[in-house]
Order: sequence, then structure tokens, then C-alpha cells
Amino acid sequence: MAISGKTYSKTQWRLALQGETTIGTANTTTMQLFNIQDTPTWDRGAIRSMPLRSGIGRFKKEDDVNFIEENQLKTCTFNCLVGTDEMAILLENHYGNESGLTPAGFAFETGYTDGAAGEMLQGGSPVGTYDTLTAALIPPEDNQTELATACVISNLVIRGDLTANDTLVECSVTLVTKNKLAVNQATPGSMVAYTAGDDVYKVFDFGGSCQLNSADVIMSGFEITSSNGVGFVGGACDADGNPQVIVRGLTDPMVQCALTVKYDDNTEDLPQTSKDQSLPIPVQFGNNATWTAATVGFKGTSGWIVDNPEMTDVEGAMFFTINLEYVDDGTNDIFEVVA
Repeated sequence: MAISGKTYSKTQWRLALQGETTIGTANTTTMQLFNIQDTPTWDRGAIRSMPLRSGIGRFKKEDDVNFIEENQLKTCTFNCLVGTDEMAILLENHYGNESGLTPAGFAFETGYTDGAAGEMLQGGSPVGTYDTLTAALIPPEDNQTELATACVISNLVIRGDLTANDTLVECSVTLVTKNKLAVNQATPGSMVAYTAGDDVYKVFDFGGSCQLNSADVIMSGFEITSSNGVGFVGGACDADGNPQVIVRGLTDPMVQCALTVKYDDNTEDLPQTSKDQSLPIPVQFGNNATWTAATVGFKGTSGWIVDNPEMTDVEGAMFFTINLEYVDDGTNDIFEVVA
């Protein structure tokens, strides 16, 4: 076969997500494209079994080589810019869509066990629109799409900073599944374009009203880091080794919020507080001073400093970064995001 002159750029790979109507069954109808900033790939977690068996000779034998992809954890990590549509998919899958939340948004609720989705059965019907996701990784060559089903977001980072990334809010997403990947699939049709232009979230969309420890502060940037571990249960009774139950929150769910705020008379006590904190530190950043009227923002009630605040120079003024982990106080939602 002659060599090919076709050459592709990393920008020609695409990634799209869609909620599943049947858990574990691919849904490629009007998938939402994401504005990815890299070329993601699936880490298949596959086992190449090459045991040394008895037989003629002392080397491993070709007949004893096995490739085992069934029931292995598969991971795909990507960075993306987001708007309202993309953020809704990420947040509902990762946090859960709490019924009756005001303002309408997404939260790790008090008493969190397994989230709004509950224990999800392979082949069952989801509770919410985005409880499990079909992910399509689409190369530039036709009919080479990789489809992953029953995906959930185990780790999510939402970050924005006035001095970085042109003030654009960026998400880092880790998708996981144990379902077997489908390769060499047709390119999904009628995909929804990703959010672009002025509709992409920027850091100041989140911060019209900025309060830390109930005091008004000036913010330069934030980073919300959360994990929602997943248990993939069973698989021995499935021909493809696909797990039979998917459970959220099994392995130490966590949310931390790092904030870069100006050092002044409203915040002077916080660096010292890290040494002798006895009361929780609430945070509320949103585009409305009245939280129930906010349409973009985040809120946490019981925050505890996890490391020493670091002083930093932001355009000549002194700021400091404080990293808080939000825990369950038994009454309020642990952490809420509205977007």
C-alpha cells in the first residue's frame, strides 16, 4: 500500500456528549459538541494477559496472549470552554439535579449518599436527563468514531481567572465507564454546535456579588474542584462484562473551592484564621446579591481551610489564595452551582 499524504491537526478531533434514555445504550441523537482544547483519547485500562505457560521452549507462547477489555475501567480526560448548555450536562451528571433548588441549579445536597440518580441499573431508565452519558470521540476520518456508553463524570474542575485564559471559564472533565467501547462507528449526525463567542462563560459572569465569610470581597479568580466517585458493580453475568449497577458517591465525594481575593480590611483575618479556625467559612459568588435570584454563581456554607493561604501580586495589588473544603453541616446543601 502506498503512503498517504493526508495529515491532520489536533484541532480536527471532536467530542460530543448526550444523555442516555436507556442506561448503557448509545444515544447519538443531537449530541452536544464540546469546545475541547486538546485531543482526548480513551485510556482503555485493558489487560494484556501474557502468562508463561508450559509447552515447547522457554519463552511465552503466542497462543497464550489475551487482550481483555471487558469490565476494565476506561477513562477520558479533556479540557473545554463552556456555556449554559454544556455546563448543564456536566453539572447534572456530576452533582445531580436537586429537585426544588432555588435558584434552579445543581448541588451536593446535605446527607448526600448517591445523588439524585440513585443506584442506576444497566438497561434501566435514568431519573434525570444526564444521569449517564454517551460519549463520542470523533476523528476527522469518517466512520472511525469511538462510542462509550454509561459514562459518568468522576472529577470536575471549574476555573476562571481575570489574569489567565483571556478571562474565559474552563472546565477539566474526567469521564469514566466500564462498558465496552464501540469502535469504527458512524459519525453522529445533527450534532449541536458548542457555545462560542460572547456566550462562553467568563470569570466575571460568576462574580457580580462576591462574599467570603459574609464580607464583601474583590475576587481575581476561583477554582472549584470536586470528585464524585463511582462504583461499577457486577459484570460477570453480562456477555461484554458491562457492570450491572452504577452507584455514585461510593469513594469519598469531595468539593474544594480555591479563591484568590484582595487583601484588605475585609479579609485581613483570613490568613491568620488558617491557624486557628473554629467556625466554618461560607462563600457566595453570583451575578445577583440575592442568592435566590442568581442565574450564575456558586455557594458553599461550611468551608474549612485546607492549607495556608498564599500571598500573590495581581497587577500590583496584594491578593491571597485561600483553599476551602466544603463539608456537610447537616442542614444546608454542601455546595451549589448555578449556571
